[in-house]
Amino acid sequence: SGPERHLVRLAALNPSTVAMIFPSHFVQTHLSTFSNAFNSPNSYILSNGLSREYDISFEDRFTNHPLRSVVIIGRISIEKGQDALIKVAEALPQMTFHFLGDNDFTSSEYKHNLYKTMPSNVCFHGKVADVPTKVRQLKAQICVVPSRCNESFGLSAIEGMALSCLTLVRNKGGLKEIAAQTKALTFTS
Repeated sequence: SGPERHLVRLAALNPSTVAMIFPSHFVQTHLSTFSNAFNSPNSYILSNGLSREYDISFEDRFTNHPLRSVVIIGRISIEKGQDALIKVAEALPQMTFHFLGDNDFTSSEYKHNLYKTMPSNVCFHGKVADVPTKVRQLKAQICVVPSRCNESFGLSAIEGMALSCLTLVRNKGGLKEIAAQTKALTFTS
């Protein structure tokens, strides 16, 4: 937002600032539209990383197994776009869609509306402490990141990939950048 951009711009212009580090080219480009201070030669991209629990070998849950299990990882809120999966879940009743996450600090109204409108092949697991173990238990094959907002990076996307899931992301913001770098599949609606 405006005040945060202004504070970061002041930090960028401060002579004692050694470097500006961005989580993605998307964020740097976005901020550069507001000020040339973000185009400094001392600007670097440092993508988010995963914790050690994601340092696991590929697990083949595809060979001789029909696609049946989809996981959606992260906070449940309107900007995260989980309602985009209502029609998909209805159209694919043979598949099970697993939501791993809760509304956390956002309104619970959206979550309750999802509970009421999602078909019976959708399971809400709430907040999950050990996502890698849960994804393996569910034998998840696909991870969908339906975020409507321009994510600065998209940690859920790289979590899904690290957990041996075919990953689909909305084609916008930092998610679009991740897809370009990893060949993840994208969608627009």
